[in-house]
Amino acid sequence: MRWNKMPKSGLQLRMTMVFVTIASLAAIFQVFLINRAMIGVARKLPNDGEALLEHLPTLFSTSVMWTGLVLIPVLLLVGILMTFRVAGPVFRIERYLNDVADGKDVGQCTIRGRDELHSLCDAVNRAVTTLQSQNADSTKSDSRPNVDDAPSLHTENESAVEEPVHGNSGFAIITALITVVILSATIIAAVTQFTSHSSQVEKRGEDYELESAVESATNFAMHELWSMYRRTVSAGTYEDSVDGFQRYLDSIGATDQSTATTPVGYNLGSRVGLDFDSDGDLELAGVDIEEIQLMRRDTAGGTELDLTVSVGGRDRRVASNAAGWMRTIETTFVIEPETWGGLNFVLLANNVNCALCHTTIDSTDRVYAHGPGPFERVKVGTLDQLMMRGNAHSQINGTLYAGGPVTDKNGVPITDWSSSTLRGVELDADGNVVEDSSGDPVSRQMSPTDGSLDQYGNLYEDYNSTTMIDGDLPSSFPPPFPDDGGLDPTTDAATTAGAGDRAVDSNEFYAVTKDFTGTLSGGRIYVVPPTDQILTDADRGVAVSGSNATSLSSVTEGQVFLTGTTSNPILLNGDVAVEGNLVIRGWVKGKGTIWVKDNIWAPTDIEYLDGTSSGNRTFGQASDGTENLLVLTAGGNIMLGDVYQPYRAGTSREGDKPPFTHMEMSTFNRAEWVKTQPQLPGSRTMFDNPLYEPGYVPRYYAETSGEPVGIFNRGGGWFDSDGTWRGAEHPNSWTTSLMTFADPSDTSDPLLFDSSGNPKAHVTYMTSANTWISDSQLEALMDDFYASRPSGMLKYDLFAYTNNAIFGITSSMVRNTNAQLRVNGGVVAADVGLLATAGIQLNYDSRILNVLRISGNERAVVRRTSSSIVR
Repeated sequence: MRWNKMPKSGLQLRMTMVFVTIASLAAIFQVFLINRAMIGVARKLPNDGEALLEHLPTLFSTSVMWTGLVLIPVLLLVGILMTFRVAGPVFRIERYLNDVADGKDVGQCTIRGRDELHSLCDAVNRAVTTLQSQNADSTKSDSRPNVDDAPSLHTENESAVEEPVHGNSGFAIITALITVVILSATIIAAVTQFTSHSSQVEKRGEDYELESAVESATNFAMHELWSMYRRTVSAGTYEDSVDGFQRYLDSIGATDQSTATTPVGYNLGSRVGLDFDSDGDLELAGVDIEEIQLMRRDTAGGTELDLTVSVGGRDRRVASNAAGWMRTIETTFVIEPETWGGLNFVLLANNVNCALCHTTIDSTDRVYAHGPGPFERVKVGTLDQLMMRGNAHSQINGTLYAGGPVTDKNGVPITDWSSSTLRGVELDADGNVVEDSSGDPVSRQMSPTDGSLDQYGNLYEDYNSTTMIDGDLPSSFPPPFPDDGGLDPTTDAATTAGAGDRAVDSNEFYAVTKDFTGTLSGGRIYVVPPTDQILTDADRGVAVSGSNATSLSSVTEGQVFLTGTTSNPILLNGDVAVEGNLVIRGWVKGKGTIWVKDNIWAPTDIEYLDGTSSGNRTFGQASDGTENLLVLTAGGNIMLGDVYQPYRAGTSREGDKPPFTHMEMSTFNRAEWVKTQPQLPGSRTMFDNPLYEPGYVPRYYAETSGEPVGIFNRGGGWFDSDGTWRGAEHPNSWTTSLMTFADPSDTSDPLLFDSSGNPKAHVTYMTSANTWISDSQLEALMDDFYASRPSGMLKYDLFAYTNNAIFGITSSMVRNTNAQLRVNGGVVAADVGLLATAGIQLNYDSRILNVLRISGNERAVVRRTSSSIVR
């Protein structure tokens, strides 16, 4: 059908527009009513109501769209067809009257039988008949009748004639019609969506209120529990430690449930100081607290607390929606020792002497940056005594913290630093190293600073973290494998067997390493089973050059030999553990930590397989972008270099001239021995020892099983009033005139055993009590490694940590090293004995802070680990 064929298109389209508009609005309004009803139903549903509300706007929009697409064309078609029955008669009557007005003989007006307006057609016929009769009478009285003499009829008819409505006008009307319908639908949809959104906002507001309330209640409950415990610490009832916190929980009835078959929670609600409402229910900020339940599980390293808190609205809407007006959250808190701050130091030990002779201390960031800074200062610390030689000739590009006195090599306190050859650098207001135009640090004389007033000094004496403001200086060295008994491997339950014996027991090793997932591959790997020993040259040859494994999983039992080359480096990936001893050398690629139960031997170089850029080393990054970082952590000792070699002519492992390692061990042993003595020898008489610790279990060093423990506490030396040794720096002979010797094989020795013959001290051996290799084969092993080593500085890219000793030596008596030693990483241990007669370079690698986690043993801290809403 073409619009220009309609007899009265204007009339027809106007009628159709009214028809379509009314019908469309009625249909859309019906959709709106249905949608509104569904919103009401959704809000009352006990389940899935919110999901239905989210879908309703889309459902409504889709319904309106399909209603318009289907309804409007149909209504247009039907409307236009239906208007033909009216428009047709109107058109015929108009044409009939126009013909009459023009004086044509048109006869009677007729329309089709199926059309409307038959009565109008009859009325027109009667009117025309009457008019014609009147005109006939007038003709009889006037010889020249003229139809024009009836101007009123002619004029009215003429004015009633309309111009035809063209097709374009029809299209304009249709367009307007559709626009009106769409606009109406859009308005209604917006109203509906706003209503639905308002409902969702209201629902989400309720959710937010509940979730905020349950979160606040959880934080409040944990805060109150921790505050109550801290008050007992302040009162001296319980100590500030994980053990102290556990004993506090026992006192209130929150017992350990880690091994319980049916764990029972503890009702914490009655202890956290919440208010009660008029109904006697606990409340917080107008919200009812339904439950505060605590579940305690002790672990090897601390305590896990699962805190379950439920809250409910005071005015629930309807019973069917009661579950939606409640929230329950489960949160896990871990009570653990405070993270130890000693990993911020490039060098940290109880006592430091030789390590600061001909030594330069810097950071890898600055040394390998090859560009302008700023570069953060490095930190060096001693917890007890710092002994300085007059010819130190060293520089620290940062700050030196001395927890005790700083003395010369005879134990005399240094009061005049103006002539000291130990130098510092200038630091800016942010603690960064100030460089000159050439990029070199601006050297400055060491100058003691008042740590209670000043920050970023280059030297602090008698530093105390509680009263001084320049950062933390730890008070002890926590073991990497906590000496708390560990976990029973069969049940994973905490045990105290072996706790406090200063040895790494199997349960303690298991507790730390049981969740390791790292791997080690590449290089040449040889594993000596725990039951085997290296006693012959053939055994040693196989261990040095052989390979019986392609990779190591997270934990390996036995003694492990690792050798990496540039073409086949040792590949690190995460944390791995060795339940035995480790011998490692060569090239390393990847990032990871190797945790060793006993001793670590690094006889020759360990270097990262780094790339280069513009001829400069990209420290810690391989040419393919791999990050390179090695951390060595030992439950025993760590040996860098060939510690069996003499450091000067006339000294040897045997005889009365002790080698460097023996001299260092005897000095370290003295520091342990002092803590066990109620009185010390002064310059003239005995006096009460201020360092005495009743019940203290000392840890002594010896080279191998069967050898006596040497303690350098004689030879004319004495102690001053604060327990500082006044005497020679090292013993120059291994004799009873200078040494006190304790015998580990004699159960009657009062230094090592009690009156019942039970050990009261721990002895750690460089060779792990001679259980895996003979002394002669160990010495020959060092010869094997150095025989093929090219000449040059002894280089180590690693960070080493132990709560025992790190020994390192190279001198003119040691082959192929130029008497120089470099460590890119850090050296942190309870006792550090480093000697390189031609110079030491220590460069701190701060990336260690992102890899190694050592827990301190001074304070307990709370850490939130997980939280989830369960309903």
